[in-house]
Amino acid sequence: MILEAWSQGTAVLATARSSVLRGHVERSGAGLLYDRTPGDFASGAGALLADEGLRKALGERGRAYVEARYRWPGITRQYLAFLEQIFAGAAA
Repeated sequence: MILEAWSQGTAVLATARSSVLRGHVERSGAGLLYDRTPGDFASGAGALLADEGLRKALGERGRAYVEARYRWPGITRQYLAFLEQIFAGAAA
């Protein structure tokens, strides 16, 4: 669901307990993380609710992250780069 939110330009508040979600948020710079306490969640939610500029900035970073990595042009670039590495290794 995090990628779907970002594809719509929506900032996210994700649990730091999930290594997958934490990794996406850290790589993209497009969301906030909360840890184990209700206070962490409330603090993150409050920050997003209170700051429209923050929400917009995070949402746009998320959209750019999805566009670069999970749309066909980005997937194709990654796949071609992978194949180039494979063929370069085979030719050596």
